[in-house]
Amino acid sequence: MEGCGGDVPSKRSGMQGVAFEQELFFFGGCSKYLKDYHNESYLYDPVSLTWKLLKCKLSPPPRIDFGLSSLQHKRCLLFGGLESYVSYSDTHIFDLSSLSSAAALAWTEVNTKSHPTARFGHSQASFEDKVYLFGGWDGKHTLNDLWEFDSASLEWACISKHSSVSPRYRHSSVCFKNFLVVFGGVDNSQTRYNDIHTFNLSVKTWTRVIVRNDMPTPRTFHKSVVVNKHLFVVGGFDGEKLNDVWKIDLSKLCFESWDNRPTLSSHPSLPPNLLSKPADSGPASPDAPGSPGSPQAGVWRRLSDASTLKAPEERTGHSIAVYSDSLFVIGGVNSKSIWLSMGSLEVFDFKTGKWSKRQCSGDIPSIRSSMQSVRLADPSKLFLFGGYLVEEFYNDGYLLSLDSLEWKRVAAVGGEISKRAYYSMEFDGEHLYVFAGRSKSDIFDDLHRVSLSTASSRMSSEQIGSIGDRPSKRFGHTSVLVQRSM
Repeated sequence: MEGCGGDVPSKRSGMQGVAFEQELFFFGGCSKYLKDYHNESYLYDPVSLTWKLLKCKLSPPPRIDFGLSSLQHKRCLLFGGLESYVSYSDTHIFDLSSLSSAAALAWTEVNTKSHPTARFGHSQASFEDKVYLFGGWDGKHTLNDLWEFDSASLEWACISKHSSVSPRYRHSSVCFKNFLVVFGGVDNSQTRYNDIHTFNLSVKTWTRVIVRNDMPTPRTFHKSVVVNKHLFVVGGFDGEKLNDVWKIDLSKLCFESWDNRPTLSSHPSLPPNLLSKPADSGPASPDAPGSPGSPQAGVWRRLSDASTLKAPEERTGHSIAVYSDSLFVIGGVNSKSIWLSMGSLEVFDFKTGKWSKRQCSGDIPSIRSSMQSVRLADPSKLFLFGGYLVEEFYNDGYLLSLDSLEWKRVAAVGGEISKRAYYSMEFDGEHLYVFAGRSKSDIFDDLHRVSLSTASSRMSSEQIGSIGDRPSKRFGHTSVLVQRSM
């Protein structure tokens, strides 16, 4: 949590979070193994990197390994968990909409007619007005029951006491369309899993996904999230702590009905059991291969393997931009202190997960480091300013078309900014703002407003911000633009 401001939580693991509008809500955690448990509630702003401790009444007891899911109407649901050697079976709801009102913040414990047994390490996932809870550990046995929480009636209902999926805990689950997708976990014999199972919430049927290529190692303590149509699995523990990232296309695993699946006739190379139908007599056996998806179903891709992705060489002092599902990396200095060309860019494609090198044309800037760049009102246009090379500092400006990768030198027609690097620069939709930085012999505290014409490739600047308590001289800082404030 280094680099953040506000009410920064103490170092901990096992806290859970849900997204709330533009912020993240977190609860609980543990600072030391089997002691120092927490029950504080926090909001985190990923834009300003600021934490806020929420002063709540009636907070649930401290815990880890609980389930936390978002509900409709800006609420979240907490169930179960572990504190020391005590596991819980309580249900709590927090109303996130009260954050914007004067009402006192409070957790509400929900008394239900029935509920899952006390457990920890289970998974929870939200779909429309329901939350689905699967598995966990009750202190003696790993579980494979499936429960549904109705956010309207505030009641739990057991869908199945024993599913066809092997009992497990510390796995993950997400919802995609009307499917619950379960990955990984571990059982009470400490056998870890890397299998995928889908549960059709409409017809109440489990199906195991067959994987035909490399896959994540069996693991626990990982995190899973759905972005567009892909399931991403991040990190975890397979005997060692992991930092890898994998993805799989869920649109090729989950179909509304089995009859809508792609047929095998156009894919003669596939084994017949890859698309085998679940048994009509009930849920598919976990050992019976069945995959309600296309011939590409069950194809994992690893995103964090540099040898596979041809990642660019390591560097510092570079600039980046995101445009049209791609990340552009510009310039900088590598680990051998070699200054890198501005005439070729490293580009990462978010859709394919691959790096490529692309050549530029036009008025290519000289090699440099520690410059800043911002995208303009036309999102395909990038403005880059300043930087330095060894002991030579710059104050020149360039426009880059992220479509054609053509550079254009920008002429300064008035109010020149002194040469600098390590400054900050923002764009508010009308003007650019350049603050502070350093040159070979000076450190600055000045603020400049820059007017830029992309049509004529000209810029002019004026120094502003002389009124009030101006920040002290600095370089290597960061800035963000929130509404019309820098």
